[in-house]
Amino acid sequence: MADRDRRRGLLDASLLILVAAPALFVAGLILVSSGLLGFGGPEPRPPQGTLAYGGESEIGSATIGCWREKRRLLPDNTACVTSMTGFSTSEPRLRVPSGARMEFVYGGASAPEEMGARAYRTDVSPKSAPAEKQGGPPAKPGEHLGPLEFEEERLTPVQQDERAWITAGLPSGRYMLIVSVRVNDETAEGEAHYDFEVAVE
Repeated sequence: MADRDRRRGLLDASLLILVAAPALFVAGLILVSSGLLGFGGPEPRPPQGTLAYGGESEIGSATIGCWREKRRLLPDNTACVTSMTGFSTSEPRLRVPSGARMEFVYGGASAPEEMGARAYRTDVSPKSAPAEKQGGPPAKPGEHLGPLEFEEERLTPVQQDERAWITAGLPSGRYMLIVSVRVNDETAEGEAHYDFEVAVE
């Protein structure tokens, strides 16, 4: 009697394995294809970066150099961009007096190792324009531009933890301000660039 019960138990276990194995295989394929296991999923994105002045704020449009999400139980997720593709101009959301201090806030888990900032004036004709077109019309809102087409002004952020203060030491005009962060903490490693439209008055 005991042997019969034992054989029946083994048979039931074998049948359960035969039934469950295909279902587990299909579930695994779904997890992999959806990126929940870190394979073939969406590219990692850096945390949000915000620039603020005088009660107004703007969320930056982020691009990356290389960005790696660190995971404890799953494989790391990495994405790289070999070069910046440029930016699209729009009407500035932030208007600041020349010499004002703007506040940048990085939304990551810990403070970046390094921050930098540079500004490109977009209401003048590109420096790369042919000689006969120098002094031509400035960039129009919605126009896609490459950063190297405009003169670069480097700014020095004063960093405190995940925040930095950037002085708008620039002549009056419309600028694309790019804030760069370099990160290496328990959640991510890489470099990200945040674009902001700013009008200096």
